[in-house]
Amino acid sequence: RERKLTEAQEGVMAFLKTSPNSSIGREIFGAILVLRGQTPEGLAELLRALELAPAQSTASTKAGVIYLALGDLAKAKAYLQRSVESNPKDRQAHQRLGMIFEGENQLATAIAHYEKGVEGTPINYLGVKVNLARLYNLQGEFEKVIRLLTPVATAQSGTAAAHLTLGSAWLGQKDPQKALA
Repeated sequence: RERKLTEAQEGVMAFLKTSPNSSIGREIFGAILVLRGQTPEGLAELLRALELAPAQSTASTKAGVIYLALGDLAKAKAYLQRSVESNPKDRQAHQRLGMIFEGENQLATAIAHYEKGVEGTPINYLGVKVNLARLYNLQGEFEKVIRLLTPVATAQSGTAAAHLTLGSAWLGQKDPQKALA
């Protein structure tokens, strides 16, 4: 968390010498390698972690996120779905699945994943709330947009996308004054 990657890598490598079959150790080592720009090696470690512990949702989510970044949507989707099967409350996996399903124009499925992905987040968390709100707007569910974004899109927040999405919802509610605000 402190981004002390050299120290983290040294520590996890020492741990893996005594516990080479630790799935958590392999996952942490893989994440460190990815953060250091060694994506293929890091991904290999994450996949090794999953061989050791197939239901380890955190490793599966990390693999899915990497495949998503690499543009391999089929593998990304498979690993992220595996994550939510192991841990139905994995917000990051749900958020990324929402993005994938939205890209596939499967809006109802995208909404369902986005909703699970924002569940339990802090009130001021923005994340994919704008993605979810945008889809609500497309569905004509303007009240949901207003409930979701009003706490986030404040005068102090510089989040243009949230403000525009919220403004669109107010327009949908036929309240141009609130939309202009």
